[in-house]
Amino acid sequence: MTWLTFALFVGSVVAVVLVMARRGWRGAPWREVALDVVLVGLFAVPTVFALQLPLAGPKARGTVDQTPFLVVLYVCLLLGMLAQYAHSRLSRPKAKRPPFDFGLFIAPVFSSPIIFIPLLAAVQSAGVDLYRADAARFMLYLVAFENGYFWKLIFDQRRENAGSNVKA
Repeated sequence: MTWLTFALFVGSVVAVVLVMARRGWRGAPWREVALDVVLVGLFAVPTVFALQLPLAGPKARGTVDQTPFLVVLYVCLLLGMLAQYAHSRLSRPKAKRPPFDFGLFIAPVFSSPIIFIPLLAAVQSAGVDLYRADAARFMLYLVAFENGYFWKLIFDQRRENAGSNVKA
């Protein structure tokens, strides 16, 4: 499990650095981009060591590694997020579609860990045998896709609830 956490963490850091580099290629001052990358590194490296992310403890006998299943579950979540963008774009008449915006397309990926954590907790408490190809496992993949698809609705509702609590 710690290897999956480590992979998600490193993937997120790499994605942030790539977005920063893209800013540099689009005309942002390279000095600012380099400073941003250094700051990300200053936070990322100590985090890896403080949390000991890549250092998994010894496995208990008889335990099965769930990492492949969880990776597929995370990919299903990401596919759901990207499908939501594609559906909202393609459901408009062609003449009224805005031009493709890579930033809007990839933005949900940065929110995906926030959506994945409750899904992971639900999967772990469900007690499903993850290595049997049965309906329960397939349903978990569909639930992951659904959580990804409705991520924006969930965020908008939380923002609306937070705004109404502030006004009270």
